[in-house]
Amino acid sequence: MIRRTFLALTAAASIVPTPAAFAAEMDIVDTAVGAGTFTTLAAALTAGMKAATVNGADITITLEGGTKVNGVTISAADIVASNGVIHVIDAVILPPM
Repeated sequence: MIRRTFLALTAAASIVPTPAAFAAEMDIVDTAVGAGTFTTLAAALTAGMKAATVNGADITITLEGGTKVNGVTISAADIVASNGVIHVIDAVILPPM
């Protein structure tokens, strides 16, 4: 009887998808917004995002139609180097005059 119950529970556990299985299908924005408990994070992730550059000027990061910086597409991201991370973009971004 115990063996049969154990086998039944094991089979049921293998059929029921885990939260990690759902998370693998959703990105950070979808997960944060869908959870409903990460309201500050969700607001930050869905806002018109800005970041300061070395010279103090702001760049705008958007996610519509792919990840873009000041309207320029990021073609490769997260290339790790010994002293930083490289993100390749499709154009040169010049500082404001």
